[in-house]
Amino acid sequence: MSTNPAVTAAFGHRYAVFFRNATLSSGSATDIYADRVQSVEPTATHNTTKYYELGRVAPIGATTDPTQTRIVCEENLHNSEIDMYLAGVNPTSGSGYYATNVVGQTNTAYVVQRNDSDVVVGEIGVGNLRVSEIQYRFVINGACTVQYTLEGTSGSYYTSDFVHSTWGPQDNTSPGGIHGKDARVSFATPGAGTKAYRLQSFTIRVAYPVQHVKELGTRQEIGVLNDSPDITVDFDLLQADHQPNDVFFGTSNDGGVTKYNLTDPQTRDIFINVYDPDLAEGASVVKSFRIDNCKPSSNTPTQARVRQLATSRWSLMSISEDTSGTGGLTVSKTEIGS
Repeated sequence: MSTNPAVTAAFGHRYAVFFRNATLSSGSATDIYADRVQSVEPTATHNTTKYYELGRVAPIGATTDPTQTRIVCEENLHNSEIDMYLAGVNPTSGSGYYATNVVGQTNTAYVVQRNDSDVVVGEIGVGNLRVSEIQYRFVINGACTVQYTLEGTSGSYYTSDFVHSTWGPQDNTSPGGIHGKDARVSFATPGAGTKAYRLQSFTIRVAYPVQHVKELGTRQEIGVLNDSPDITVDFDLLQADHQPNDVFFGTSNDGGVTKYNLTDPQTRDIFINVYDPDLAEGASVVKSFRIDNCKPSSNTPTQARVRQLATSRWSLMSISEDTSGTGGLTVSKTEIGS
């Protein structure tokens, strides 16, 4: 570093994130400014191998594999702007997206820095990105979040001629965040009759296995491909009555006694409605989810400890789709019916 930096340090409010989708964007004018972002972290991995030889103690050289780039971005759940956009669906005119929409979509991410005078002084661009994972997390006493992980092949650090030299436009109408008290989960069919009670946390994980493509004679990766989604659900709840065993396990009769058979897992659809926290309770859906054919992969029927509330933990996987082309997950701006 040849000179003392002009910027002493920078808080997070001096950074912003833009996304560009190859299907929806033709240039910076159509990039989206990502609202409600809580954290962003671009990284570059340079896998290096050192070489040794007989008769010499020290290494004699090294080679470096083609660089792999990645960016992880987390937002407070508030609308369907970012996830729809990364899926190649216009977040303004579209009604929602399917898990399969994400496959094959190429994105670019930009992390822009400004100084205390609100002048852009740096920009990191990460390109040829494919989504490798989306996680929706619903929690009590905290904001529900969405985390995106994208993997790519290129990265640049701009110190001038910035792609984005201006800020925004920022969203001043959507909620700043939505707590778990406004997220309702239902098993089997939507509605109060199958509402999941005593939930403490609930996570939807949509994983897209990625393949980094390389070739002889080329020092950079050729590209990244993402494959069909694997959808899993994890949740824990306070132990109360016999739920949700009555939903996810069949019954058996032993000597005239009916009981839930913990070795007979059942398949159920799961529905989640997220409501506008600024309106009456349960009055207006801002985001709705349907996860098809979820079957328990593991569960702890109860975990009890001294002077603590007893809990139950569950993990499920979506084993198939109900509607062809959805990939097992439908995300909508409006309530999804059965």
